[in-house]
Amino acid sequence: MGLLLAEIFVIPGFGIAGISGIVLIFASIFLSLLGSDPFLDMHSVSIAIIQLSGSILFALLGMLLLVKYLPKSTIFNKLVLSQSEKSEQGFVSYPSEKDLIGKTGIAFTTLRPGGTAKIDGRRIDVIADSEYIDKDVKIKVLRVEGIKVVVTAVKEDKHST
Repeated sequence: MGLLLAEIFVIPGFGIAGISGIVLIFASIFLSLLGSDPFLDMHSVSIAIIQLSGSILFALLGMLLLVKYLPKSTIFNKLVLSQSEKSEQGFVSYPSEKDLIGKTGIAFTTLRPGGTAKIDGRRIDVIADSEYIDKDVKIKVLRVEGIKVVVTAVKEDKHST
């Protein structure tokens, strides 16, 4: 077990420590089947080999049967989602912010390009379209792409009265 733990947590990949750990686990199972008799005879060794081989064969056969028949069973169908959940049916991972398109607000933090803006009194995570936007600059929402709210700086007209 120590070699397997070392392979998982210390040594990357699947190498000598992992293979050695697996071999030693099977060896310990085999030796535990022999019992604690001080003298080994070929009869007890052959019984241990047959028991270990039969157990491995039975486990592999059981796994093959599960792989073949479990996906078609009703128990498996209860565990697996059989239909896709679409946003038209009301399944959404994040509410859409499409109503923000065209609205203006203030950059609450510096947008480099991501940051926070205050729009309609709410703090919203936004992304600047193409440039850095300083804090407290007026911004306008250009588009909403999924959970991404894209904004640009509003150019103030200096000639207006």
